[in-house]
Amino acid sequence: MMNKKILPENTQMSEIESKNRNSLIENINIFKTNKNDMRFFTAITLPLILAACGGGGGGGAVSPTPDSGSSSGGSSSGGSSSGGSSSGGSSSGGTQANAGYYTATADVDNYIYDVSFSGSGVVSGDDGNVIITDFDASSDTITLRGSDAPSSFGTGGSSNVDVASTIDGDTVITIGSDNDKTGTITLKGISDSSSVVVNAEAGDADAGAPVIDLESGTVTAAAAGEVFEYSVKFINGVPVANDGEVVINGFDVKVDKLIIKSDSLPSGYGKGSLLSTSGVDVTTDASGGTRIDFGANADGSSGSITLSDVSDTDLTTIDLVFEIVSPTVVGTQVDIDSASITATADSETFVYDASWDGDEVVGSDGDVTISGFSLSSDKLVILTGGSIPSGYDRSEFENNSKGTQQIVVDAINNKTVIYFAPNSEGVSSTLTLDGVADENDALNIVFGSSIGDTVAASAPSSDTSSADTTSTDDTASTDDTTTTDDTASTDDTTTTDDTSSTDDTASTDDTSSTDDTASTDDTTTTDDTTTTDDTASTDDSASTDDSASTDSTTPASYTVVNIDASGESTVTATADAEEFRYEVDSSGVSQEGAFTVTIDGFDISSDKLTLVIVGGSSNLTTQEFDALSGVEVTSDGLSGTQIFFAPDSSGQSGGLTLTGVEESFDDTWTATTYTVEIIADANITG
Repeated sequence: MMNKKILPENTQMSEIESKNRNSLIENINIFKTNKNDMRFFTAITLPLILAACGGGGGGGAVSPTPDSGSSSGGSSSGGSSSGGSSSGGSSSGGTQANAGYYTATADVDNYIYDVSFSGSGVVSGDDGNVIITDFDASSDTITLRGSDAPSSFGTGGSSNVDVASTIDGDTVITIGSDNDKTGTITLKGISDSSSVVVNAEAGDADAGAPVIDLESGTVTAAAAGEVFEYSVKFINGVPVANDGEVVINGFDVKVDKLIIKSDSLPSGYGKGSLLSTSGVDVTTDASGGTRIDFGANADGSSGSITLSDVSDTDLTTIDLVFEIVSPTVVGTQVDIDSASITATADSETFVYDASWDGDEVVGSDGDVTISGFSLSSDKLVILTGGSIPSGYDRSEFENNSKGTQQIVVDAINNKTVIYFAPNSEGVSSTLTLDGVADENDALNIVFGSSIGDTVAASAPSSDTSSADTTSTDDTASTDDTTTTDDTASTDDTTTTDDTSSTDDTASTDDTSSTDDTASTDDTTTTDDTTTTDDTASTDDSASTDDSASTDSTTPASYTVVNIDASGESTVTATADAEEFRYEVDSSGVSQEGAFTVTIDGFDISSDKLTLVIVGGSSNLTTQEFDALSGVEVTSDGLSGTQIFFAPDSSGQSGGLTLTGVEESFDDTWTATTYTVEIIADANITG
C-alpha cells in the first residue's frame, strides 16, 4: 500500500516562513512580558479585591508554579524550581506533547508527555522527540503522564529524567532508561535548566505521534513528528527485510523516529551493531540521501530504507531504534497437530507448542517432521506460552549451558533436526525439516510466548521448496539468463521454451514490454510448445507489435491526470498509479502557461510523467528534450526535479517541479529512477 502526502516546502519558502516566524516571535515576546506583568498585578490586587468583597479567607502566599492538576494555572503545593513534583492525581489539562514542534502561547502552558513508570522512575519516553519554542520557565510546565506514576517525583538520579542545559543555550529533558525507548523534550532558548518544572501524574496515554507502517514505495513525512516502522527478521544475526524497498522523503531527524521491528533480536543489538553487521550496508545514494540495505534472504532478495533528505551514513543524527514484537505470522499459520506435515507452495508459518522451564525450551508437540519446508518463504514459531526472555533467539537456544538444545544439520541425509530440552521424564522432542539442510543458518526460527500480528507474505520467489531440493532448476543456465523465463512459472518448467532460440533472440519480442508482460504470450503452454508460434512472422515481425510503442500507449494501470492550470498551482498525487500529462510544443515551450506547476507526492515507483508535444511528429528522449534551446532541467538534491521550459515569444518561461524527486545527472537530463516520456500528441492513445 503506497502512502503519499504533500511534500515539504522548498528552501525559498522555508526562508520566507522563517522570517515570518521571527516576526511572530517578537510579537509573542511582547505579550510574554505583559503576561508576567499581569501575573504580578493579579497576585497583588486579587487578594485585596476579594477582601473588599468579604471573600478570600485563609489566603496563603501565591506560588509562581502552576498546579499540574489545573489548566487555569492556579497554585501548586509541591512545586520545585528544579523538577517539581505532583502526587499522581487525575489527568491535567494542557497540550498533548507528541513528537513534533510546538510554540508556547502567552498563556500558562502545560505540556503533557506520556511515559512508562516503574517505581519512582521512568522506564521509557513514549512520545518521541519534542521541541518547544517560547517556553516560559516561570509559568509553563512539563507533565510526565503514566498509569503508575509515583506519589512523589523528582528529576535526576534514579528517576531517569535528566534536565540539562546545552551549549546552544537550550534545555534538553532526556526521558527513559532504555536506549530503545527514550525521548527528549528540547526547550529552545531556556539556558537555566534549574528553572524548569517537571511534574508527574497518573493517567492514560493518548494515541501519541502518528505511526506509519512501511511496506514498500515512497512515503512523504508530514510537518509533525512521526514514527516510521519497518519490519525485519534476524537470520544468523543479520537483519533481513520483511518489507520491501522504501523511500522516505522529508524525514526530520529532530522529531521523526525510525523503528526497526523484529520478533527476535540478538542481545544488545542496536544502531552501532547495524553498522558493523556483515551483509548490511549503510551508504549515500546518488542524491545524497542515506540508504540502509538489509541482509539477503535465502533466495537472495533484500529490502532497503532510503532517507532522501538526510545524509548520515554513521546514523548519528537519525533516531533509529530496534523494537521486539510478538512473533508474527507470515502467510498462512499452520498449527502443528500431527507428527507428519507437508508444506505447500505458499508462504507458511508453522507453530510448534513448547514450554519454558525458566532455563530451557521443552517441546510439547512431540516428534514432528515437516516435508517441503522452504528456507526462503516459510517460518517456524516455537510458542512457549511462558515468561521466555524477550528477544530469545536461535543463538541462545543453541548455546544453552546444558547442551541439550541443539539444531543439527544433516547434509548427508538432507535434513535439519531441532532437539528440544528433555521434559520432567527425561524425554526430548524433535522437530525435523526433511529435505532441508540448513548449512548457511538461513532458517527463520522465532521463539515467543504469544502470537502477534499476521503480515502479508512476500511474492513467491524462484527458490520454492521444490527449488531448494532440485538441482535442475538452479543449474539451468538458459533459465537464469532469460528475463521473461525468470518471471513466468510455466515458462520456467518448459524445456521447449528454453531451447527455442527463435523466441529468445527475437529483439522485437524482448524489447516490447507489451509482449513481455502479456500473460497469454508468457504463460500459455500452447505458445511455449508450438513451433508455429516460434517461427510465425506475425509474432516476430508484425509492425503492430514493434511499433505500437508502450511510449504512446497508456497502460491500464495508470490513471491519466491532464495538467490544466491557469496560474501557479500544485497538483497532489494520490495513492493510485498516475500518468501526469503536461503539454509543450516541439521547441520545448510550455503550452500550459508561463508559470510553475508543482506535482507533490509523485511516486517514482508507480507514477509517470508525460510531456505531450502538441503538433509534434516524433517522440523525444529526455536527453534530446533537454538539449532544446532554452530548456533546462535540474535536480539539486534539495528542491526536487525542476523543468524550466523554453521562453515563449514574450520571453516568459513556464516550469514544472517534481518535489522530492532527486536524481543526479551530468550534462543532459537522465531519468533512471522514475518514468518520463516525451511523446508527440499524434502517438498518444488513451
